[in-house]
Amino acid sequence: GLQFYKNCASTLEYFASLAFTNSSQHDEHRCRISAEKFFGGRDQISSNHAYYNFKYYKTTTIDKYNPVTKWKLEWNNETNYNTTIIRDKEILVVRNEHMWEDAANLDILLGGNGDFNTDQKVTHGSEKYHNHTSQISVLGYKRLCCMLHEEIDVFEEIVHLAINLNGSAKVETVREVERKCGIEEYPSRLEWAESCRERLAEALS
Repeated sequence: GLQFYKNCASTLEYFASLAFTNSSQHDEHRCRISAEKFFGGRDQISSNHAYYNFKYYKTTTIDKYNPVTKWKLEWNNETNYNTTIIRDKEILVVRNEHMWEDAANLDILLGGNGDFNTDQKVTHGSEKYHNHTSQISVLGYKRLCCMLHEEIDVFEEIVHLAINLNGSAKVETVREVERKCGIEEYPSRLEWAESCRERLAEALS
């Protein structure tokens, strides 16, 4: 795992470019293959975090133990998203970007008072890697999104299923992803995904 990051992910920008670069050099070719497995959740050795992704947990929890018996999704307008669904179990989520807000609302929903000590901070030492992992260009970010397009689909599906988020919150979360990833630049989500596949295929040719 550590050797993979040292050789193939010296910076996040370089890591994001691997799958879009056609290189005959052995090391870069090997890193490209590793990156594709990494983003696809098929390489547990390099990263447990990437392997146990949204798709993994959705498959092993929601899909396995909580199948859909009725499913209907429809957009009413720019701010309202209606989900008609019947499940045996309810889906609850906490968004990382709105962690304390969602946690407090969820606590109230479950009978608590929503009072959390938000001054507490546990980083597990991640601040040591901030400069290494956080600097990435707009293009690099869009490339990461392309590599993660299947994972983004699963993420948004989980957001839409959450009973503790209202329609506006769901739309806001989805729109933010689409803005950062450049999806809004395309006429449709399908055309964006197809463009990603084409660019990846061109890099291989």
